[in-house]
Amino acid sequence: MSEPSTGRRSWSFLDDRSVAVKIASAVLVALLAGVLVAVVGIQRTQSMRDDAIAIRDQGMARVNDVANLRRSFLQTRLDSLADETLAKSDDSKEHAAYLATVEATTAQIAALRSALPAEQQADLGEFEKNYRSYVDVAGGPYLALARQGKMTEFLAMRNSQVKPVSAQAQASLDTLVGAVQAAADRRVSGAVTSAGAARTQIIVILVLAALVALLLTWFISRRITRSLEAVGVVLHGLADGDLTGEARVASGDEVGRMARSLDEATASLRSLISTIDSSATSLAAAAEQMS
Repeated sequence: MSEPSTGRRSWSFLDDRSVAVKIASAVLVALLAGVLVAVVGIQRTQSMRDDAIAIRDQGMARVNDVANLRRSFLQTRLDSLADETLAKSDDSKEHAAYLATVEATTAQIAALRSALPAEQQADLGEFEKNYRSYVDVAGGPYLALARQGKMTEFLAMRNSQVKPVSAQAQASLDTLVGAVQAAADRRVSGAVTSAGAARTQIIVILVLAALVALLLTWFISRRITRSLEAVGVVLHGLADGDLTGEARVASGDEVGRMARSLDEATASLRSLISTIDSSATSLAAAAEQMS
């Protein structure tokens, strides 16, 4: 009959451990896999949280700032119109409101100059240039004509200078708003992509960790069951009267020690039966001689 063997090979460090240690090792690997997935998940979640804060602080805040700048420019034009049509002198409240709006808009431009990235500075500079041109015209000769009641010259300057420079300022402001909004959209898109990559990474790590845990569990259980199968084959042989079988289990765990004890017991039985057989043969020969 064939004799099963579970040789020592390169896994002796594991074979020599007890069954309980082997099972505990598989459980430990599964736990470590879970910890790894949790750690990666936490890190990626923190990264996504940081991206969300960056979008809020650097993206949406700038969008709001340029939106406020657009409202300030509109307010400048409205206050300029009120100053031209309602005010009678530079001491009027309409003129004071116009100057306050101009000052506030200038301050907003200065704040944006230090906040916007380099690629948006050119758009801001173009708007600032057109805005200053508008203020110089609307608050200078154009306003003087309104104060003097020279409506013909006033209307002519509005059509030839004020409207064109106002349109240029509005166009450059629209370009700036579009650039800031596009940058914010890119940040959002990048955050969405990062979130998708993080999700994929976590899934991949989870799958790999589960596979490693399953493979290790299968490997350990297989080495245990192979040893038990080898012992079972020998025991079945003994039940059938076959004393030639050997388990040959080299592991140092409980199953291995049991298998070696079984091999020793089988060898002892073979030796005993051989001795009995020899004795029976001798007795038979002696009896024949005596007869």
